[in-house]
Amino acid sequence: MKTFYLVIVLFVFSYSHVVGRIKNGYESELQCAKTSLQKLNLLLVEDKNMTVIQRLDVKSNIEALINYISFYEITAALIEELRIVSPGIYNEIDSIKDKKGRPTDVYVKVVPRENSKVQLKAASFFERRSMDEDMNVSTYGDYSVSVDIWMVENALFLLSHELGHIKYIVPNLAEYLKFYEKKYKRPEVSISFVGHNPKDQSGKYANDFERRYLQDRKSYLYNGGEKAERLVSRLIRIRKDLRNGNGVVSASALESNYSF
Repeated sequence: MKTFYLVIVLFVFSYSHVVGRIKNGYESELQCAKTSLQKLNLLLVEDKNMTVIQRLDVKSNIEALINYISFYEITAALIEELRIVSPGIYNEIDSIKDKKGRPTDVYVKVVPRENSKVQLKAASFFERRSMDEDMNVSTYGDYSVSVDIWMVENALFLLSHELGHIKYIVPNLAEYLKFYEKKYKRPEVSISFVGHNPKDQSGKYANDFERRYLQDRKSYLYNGGEKAERLVSRLIRIRKDLRNGNGVVSASALESNYSF
């Protein structure tokens, strides 16, 4: 098994092919989380026979569900902000394809630092099949890659950087794996250096996407775009609404706000 952060792993099993899009990594379990939250809140109110320990256990599960839904909303808002502030970058990644022309999904998650897979503020994860060296695979299935971003205020900037890596690697996966093996598979190479060798084309794309994003941000604000609510403030508000039993407005309904 071979791995890198950017992460590549050889897999031998298979998933179904879907149309490539930028997607929220929390989406698949969202409805289940919302349903469970409703049931547990109802149980807490109606079941008067629960012991103190049982009630504490239910409350703990409620907090875990609130946390999951909250980070779904934060991630959805970040993706929507990217679409509004830097539509060029968004559209390029939203329609990205591998070397054989197959659409590839990009799953994004904003994560708390303590839940991060690696101790980096942002990281992209790539895998490939042993039977198809051009097929990008992640924990989300075939034809997909994933990105984790810490809950920090420059998350959108970090996301643009990671999407630059993705822009190069997805259609050049087999070639990049050979480069990675040569340049990064050494004990002395720091994890933070992976992807940023002077000859690494994905690193050049990442730097280019950073510059494009910053220029888009400048233009957006110059033309009257508003800064979005700070991520921490937004998270506090979403959690408060969920604890009070109020619904959370989906990021797709947000106005053209911006977070940096």
